[in-house]
Amino acid sequence: MTETYTIYTQSDDGLRVWINNQQVIDDWNDHAAGPDTEVSGTISMTMGNQYDIRIEYYESIGQASVQVYWSNPNLSKEIIPQTQLYSGFTQDNLGDVNLDANENIVDALLIAKYYVGLNPSPFNTDAADTNCDDSINIVDALLTAQYYVGLINVFC
Repeated sequence: MTETYTIYTQSDDGLRVWINNQQVIDDWNDHAAGPDTEVSGTISMTMGNQYDIRIEYYESIGQASVQVYWSNPNLSKEIIPQTQLYSGFTQDNLGDVNLDANENIVDALLIAKYYVGLNPSPFNTDAADTNCDDSINIVDALLTAQYYVGLINVFC
């Protein structure tokens, strides 16, 4: 069943929210958190499906806080429960550091750039550790390149 969900945020300071690469909230300015600074946006989602969520946040000065809520016609407004949040990184998407749904030579080059300190963007650090040793290094770039050309067919 597909329903329209409303996503709400309260933050001190700026916050942006994307769901499946669709920007739902753009509140990129300095302000204190509170009911009078709540921002909302809507998106249609199908119950039972998993969706990527990305939150960007910055703190200017003072307190730092972020709260993200949701509601739909059958659900009262609540903080999104941890039970509804999943790690999106599986064997299927390791190596896709630029989030284009493909593990390819571009990802290998971005990992190498990251390793030498160039900080490419976009760059998903969770997907970059292709040898699963809790660090991002040149070995991860080489494994990603090998995966792309078919020399290996799994990471880790």
